[in-house]
Amino acid sequence: MNSLPGRNDIRWHRNLTLAAKCATERGSIAADDVVDGVAIGRWMSTQRAAYRTGRLSRARQQALDEAIPGWESGRDRAKRDEWEWKRHLTAAAAYLAEHGGMPHDANQGRLAIGRWLARQRAAHRRGTLAPDRRLLLDHALPGWEPSASTRPGMLIWRHTPQDNA
Repeated sequence: MNSLPGRNDIRWHRNLTLAAKCATERGSIAADDVVDGVAIGRWMSTQRAAYRTGRLSRARQQALDEAIPGWESGRDRAKRDEWEWKRHLTAAAAYLAEHGGMPHDANQGRLAIGRWLARQRAAHRRGTLAPDRRLLLDHALPGWEPSASTRPGMLIWRHTPQDNA
């Protein structure tokens, strides 16, 4: 019997390496994550489906267990929410750095950061924004919450000459 790995095994282990890299760098693997041109989020979903239906070999289960602890259940809700929140914060900070103003109706990639920031403001006004998130927003997006003197619904955005180009 030939003990050399086949093409599918080589590809599978390459994808495992990319998935572990993604999980380490980003804290989790989202369904739409792509790493080095590989749809790694979709690949992880396929591995979870194979596991649930009994089609994933024990060797591959062990390899996934070693590389990505907890892979079989995906992210739990709280961890996913925290990761998504930080992902939006990072995108909003990048928008601010690039455009010189807060995102209003802006998207950064597939993230609707303008709507996300509006939800953070609403949570802050209701008193439901966690204090640690408030600190992160204050640090990453100085001026993210309009002053109390601004009329509700009337947000003032700082524009740069580039906005008019």
